[in-house]
Amino acid sequence: MRILIFLFLFISNTCFASFEMNSNMHKAYKHIMNLEFSQAQNYINLEKKNNSSNGLIIINENYIDFLKIIVGEEQLYFLEAKKNKSNRLYALYNCDRESPYYLFSQAELHLQWAFARIKFKEYVQAAYELQKAYRLLQKNSKKFPEFILNQKSLGVLQILIGSVPKSYSWIIDVIGLKGSINSGFIQLYSFLESTEISEDYKIYKLETLFLISFLEMNMNNDNSSYEKLIERIGDAYLSSDLMKFCVARLHSKLGQNDLCIQILESDSKAYEAYPFPYLKYLSAMSKMYKLDFKDSKKYFNAFINEFKGRNYIKSAYNKLSLISFLEEDSIKEYLYDSLTLSKGYIVIDEDKQALNYAVNDAILDKEILKSRLLYDGGYFTESKKILGLINISDFRDSIHFIEYYYRYARVSQKLDKSSEITINLYNKVLSLSDEDNLYYLPMSALQIGLIYEKNNSLKLAKKYFHKCLEFQNFNYSNGIHQSATSGLNRIASI
Repeated sequence: MRILIFLFLFISNTCFASFEMNSNMHKAYKHIMNLEFSQAQNYINLEKKNNSSNGLIIINENYIDFLKIIVGEEQLYFLEAKKNKSNRLYALYNCDRESPYYLFSQAELHLQWAFARIKFKEYVQAAYELQKAYRLLQKNSKKFPEFILNQKSLGVLQILIGSVPKSYSWIIDVIGLKGSINSGFIQLYSFLESTEISEDYKIYKLETLFLISFLEMNMNNDNSSYEKLIERIGDAYLSSDLMKFCVARLHSKLGQNDLCIQILESDSKAYEAYPFPYLKYLSAMSKMYKLDFKDSKKYFNAFINEFKGRNYIKSAYNKLSLISFLEEDSIKEYLYDSLTLSKGYIVIDEDKQALNYAVNDAILDKEILKSRLLYDGGYFTESKKILGLINISDFRDSIHFIEYYYRYARVSQKLDKSSEITINLYNKVLSLSDEDNLYYLPMSALQIGLIYEKNNSLKLAKKYFHKCLEFQNFNYSNGIHQSATSGLNRIASI
């Protein structure tokens, strides 16, 4: 009888383990967002000692694993951390089922592991994780409509599902999900406003700003949104490398390279933060855009030496090769081309492009390359000046003509008031070649579509977005096709 009573009490306590956002959990979460994982774990351990049944312990520990995987990209850590998932999920099943955190916490765990799996190309498993997260969040929203934390995660899911490229849409069809980029952003911005006015949700402001910033930069091309996000983040980047990443990238997107450098070089108030080597890659790129090759080389080498992940390695070596080309150091150029071939992976567009340069021994024009780098840094006048000094009759390869007009179109888009001039230049690019493997062509179609969309010529915008999607097997295809798909989705929602 005593045994039965003990078992009953044990089961009852297990089933009704609570979710308490108390001081320890609040501080742990704050440190997590600053990538200060050791400090976060100290507060988690304190909570384990005083209140071991708190379900938020599980979520915070999983969040640490998730961010370490996303930031560090170490496969061994991913494989080890993955072993914890089922145990954590089981523990959450035994928490308070009447809490709005019960289903939400399970959804968060699935969502985080979906992102982690995508990082390591486990696409099918990731899709099913997304499905589980989506259905749990929908169920929780119906059960607890006033629990607006659902909006954060549902918004992210809506955007991700709504922007899946055609080549992967079959996965989404199989698991039966539907998304909307516009609806997703509405949910995210609505929740962001709640974090700014409600003490209950204030703690989630930086996480929401990070999510919105990342998604805005990848899904939309809206300078006013970038500017507003920078304003909302304020000086939070001084204590959070995640926010530093966001603000630096937003300034870069706005063509404010000098401000990007200023942010990246600012002294951080964070202490014992988890290494974020990608910031060194950003610094290297920013210096390269300014044609500051000395500092650029320093940061690229620091990134290569410190980063244990898989992405941007080929890109870093390729950029060192390009710098060597511009400095007329053929020996180092050959060395870095060889390292581009042998090091890193080919998952992201930047690394695919780097490999393409190395494999095909791309014929480059020094002045066009300088113009391109200056453009990417937002130095549009300087970029146009270099293009204006080029004598196109000296070109040795047809690709130079195509890139020349493409670069002129890009600069014109930034400096010329007449969109007609820019559209004509992009159409010039499209008329010079129909080769599938040149990203200048689908990118030109995409930019024409964006111009027409901005001018409210939606029929023409749709035409060029579709034209963009017709091109296949080119570098940066995922990002470019995603932007075209996003454009079509925006038009469809009007």
